[in-house]
Amino acid sequence: MIGLWFLKNIAPVTIRKGLVVPETRELLDLLENHFRLDRILADTQTIYDHDRSSSFDGYRRTADFMETTFRDLGLEVERIGIPCDGKFAFGDWVMPFAWDAEEGTLEILDDDGNPQLKLADYRQVPNNLWRWCRPTAAEGEVRPLCVAAKGART
Repeated sequence: MIGLWFLKNIAPVTIRKGLVVPETRELLDLLENHFRLDRILADTQTIYDHDRSSSFDGYRRTADFMETTFRDLGLEVERIGIPCDGKFAFGDWVMPFAWDAEEGTLEILDDDGNPQLKLADYRQVPNNLWRWCRPTAAEGEVRPLCVAAKGART
């Protein structure tokens, strides 16, 4: 809708075989005068910094940022909370249970339980911890490691 309004009300257009086509140079000049690349990059970085944690507190920070940004632009904002309780459904999607991780690691231990190699660390790389995976016990868990020396294509 906004794009259509833009084409109808702002962008110079040419009618070609029933199609509305903006004059390219004039459209680029208009965009260049009204869009700030530095602002777009800064806002994109802010959203990435919040969302890269793949956690609900990160998503909440992004929502806060977007709400503030829209209000600063003079827009009316209505924020609607959706329960993330594993029961609430929107369409055919059931909202999973929300949780906010503080830490998570995956390490290879020797036979005595001493760490030998850290494979993943949520604090260093937040995407190492997947959303909605099950929690472990507070003291952690030790599981056997399966190594497949050679795989076969199926």
